Amino acid sequence: MPDTLRLTITADLHLGIRKSGDEATRLLTDFLRADPPDLLVLAGDQGAGDEFAACLKLFQDLPCQKALVPGNHDI
Repeated sequence: MPDTLRLTITADLHLGIRKSGDEATRLLTDFLRADPPDLLVLAGDQGAGDEFAACLKLFQDLPCQKALVPGNHDI
């Protein structure tokens, strides 16, 4: 068992709301791909409607464990 746990938590990405926010989300996925944590927690409000699935797809291939905590815009 490792002595440390590298954890990344993000929330309120709201993919599809603002172009600058979408770009920031893509930059985050690039960073995490280059230096993955042990666990990624996506804590609510990833995107409404079709954007929810699109946001999750951005993170699905990251080489780490993932946990999703849905927010009010996600359900």
